[in-house]
Amino acid sequence: MLYEEPDILDHVHRDLKQLSAGGPWGRDSDFTSETFLRALVVMILDGLSFRETVVRISDSDFLHDFIRTRNKAVMDHTFLNRAFKAIDPASGPWI
Repeated sequence: MLYEEPDILDHVHRDLKQLSAGGPWGRDSDFTSETFLRALVVMILDGLSFRETVVRISDSDFLHDFIRTRNKAVMDHTFLNRAFKAIDPASGPWI
C-alpha cells in the first residue's frame, strides 16, 4: 500500500511534523511517520482503541515487524492518539 501510494506517507509526515518541538537543527525521533501510519492502519483495520492497539502491537512480533519497531518500545497510546489527531483527513482516503 505505502509503496504504491507514496504521497500518503508524504502528507502524513507533513502533518506529524507539528508534534515535534525540535530545535533549529532538529532532533532524533523515537518513531518515524511510517511507524505511526502503520500503527494507525493496525488500529483502523482491527477496530481497536488506541490503548488496545498499543497492547496488541506490544504482544505481537509480527506487528512489531509490521510497524518497524522490532527491539524497540512501542509508542504510548496517548502519543498514538495525538498523532491520529494531527493527521489531516485530506492526507489520505484510509482515515
